[in-house]
Amino acid sequence: MEDQVLAMLKAAGFVRLKGVIVRDSCGHSRSIQAELEHYGRWSISCRNQLTLVLPDGDVWSRPGGATGNEDFLSLCPNGKGNFDMHASDEEFLLWDYFARHTDPYAECSGSPESQMPPGQAAA
Repeated sequence: MEDQVLAMLKAAGFVRLKGVIVRDSCGHSRSIQAELEHYGRWSISCRNQLTLVLPDGDVWSRPGGATGNEDFLSLCPNGKGNFDMHASDEEFLLWDYFARHTDPYAECSGSPESQMPPGQAAA
């Protein structure tokens, strides 16, 4: 991804969600991946979460809606879709979610221990 596009998304409050782990109320987990029909589209969920699925399938999301004329919407040439990247009973594993605030390409495992240097324990 171009540096200026990455900077625009981060400045607008987006977090990269592709690969972030979500867990449902029964304890089942999965990583967030876009369906092919959503590539190049954007959507606003029932929780007022704006999600962009870029043409390459990368998923970016932020709280809040859109007026329709934001520059970042041009990243989705197929226009508005009607989809939600996670179900209402699914929750993000916070370690993965917060790690993505710092590094949009951080590996997601659902565990802070997997990203610690050897010999260091999670606090």
